[in-house]
Amino acid sequence: MRKILFLMTLAAAAWAQAPVITSFTTGIPGVTTIGPGTEIYILGTFVLHSAGRDYTITVGGQTGGINVADGTDFISATIPATTPAGATTLVVTYQGQASNAIPITISVPQPQLGGVGVLISSQTAPPQFNPYYPIQHNQTGNNVTPTSPAALGEVLQVNLTGLGPDVSPTATPTLTVGGQAEQILQITVNSGNGQEELYFGLSQNTPIGIEPVIVMVAGVASNTVNIPVGSGPLVGFVLNGASFASQNVIAPGSIVSVFGAGFGTQDNLSAFPSTNVNGLSVQFGTAAAPIFALAATSGQINVLVPTELPTTGTVDLTVQTSGGTSPAQPMTLAPAAPGIF
Repeated sequence: MRKILFLMTLAAAAWAQAPVITSFTTGIPGVTTIGPGTEIYILGTFVLHSAGRDYTITVGGQTGGINVADGTDFISATIPATTPAGATTLVVTYQGQASNAIPITISVPQPQLGGVGVLISSQTAPPQFNPYYPIQHNQTGNNVTPTSPAALGEVLQVNLTGLGPDVSPTATPTLTVGGQAEQILQITVNSGNGQEELYFGLSQNTPIGIEPVIVMVAGVASNTVNIPVGSGPLVGFVLNGASFASQNVIAPGSIVSVFGAGFGTQDNLSAFPSTNVNGLSVQFGTAAAPIFALAATSGQINVLVPTELPTTGTVDLTVQTSGGTSPAQPMTLAPAAPGIF
């Protein structure tokens, strides 16, 4: 019996291996600033088939549990709401075994709109994010997406993180859509975790289009989220199809990606050389563009800029569907706009 117990003790000690962490990221593409209550992904090496209750994270002397033990290469966690501002370290502990410490800087407050529906895949480096749609329709709970735009007069909701325990209940946030102040109808404070749920209404005067949403808390701006507002097709911006650069600058014969909303609900990723796909066309002035791919559910159309266009001046781009025609988006014409796939 003693021998069996001794072997079991050795096996348990071997199993409780110290995790190794290499980096972290927020759940928001391109956002690296961190505040108390911010949800993060911690990348590294973790124990296979481990339980979330076996982990803790420690940041700035404050300790909290993790959200999910996702796998062997990343876990998700929330920065403890009482973490003080400043440069500090992040440590993950698994069954009493502490990882290496990596540097992290905390800002208070650091408001972030986020997280709803965001997933991360750690099978590639750097991490790849799914589409980021953090704002929801209050009536249905569905996300505001390219196929489900917001309507004038509608009530929307969004989760706000990274606020800290004192800022969250005391500082009243403000919110703008397309640069216009909108009324916050209700604030639900998640006591103790540095997060709030905001419910806000779109007025009848809210700008129509792909409009930026920004929240201010104690003079600090959140990340920007662009949402489609209004019915019918909407164009946000046009980028080089290869480099995703040169916004709204195009060259005849080049491939560009048109981003927006209201492009329908059916995708067609092998449409070329059609100029009308699922009742949708892209017009540069009066010239219809051949469509390479219509990713309607993602709000993206890849097209060939008509070769008959001039190489100087401007031209209006519109997207036409059975639901109407998008507001004209002026494009700057250039002799060349190179990009490498």
